[in-house]
Amino acid sequence: MVPYIPLSQRREKVLLVSSSVDMLRVFIRLASDTKIIDKKLYLSLQEQIDEIGRMLGGWLKTLK
Repeated sequence: MVPYIPLSQRREKVLLVSSSVDMLRVFIRLASDTKIIDKKLYLSLQEQIDEIGRMLGGWLKTLK
């Protein structure tokens, strides 16, 4: 059985993950701009990060 986590704590955790995903976006963009990763990999990673962002946004909406 999963322990109960209060709504405020769940929201706090989702916001923390959301800010981490935002930082990841910046680092991926920086890696692309400095040619550490190629454009194809950058686009693939951005697609995946965008999907994670949409999921986090949906969770935040349900927690408000």
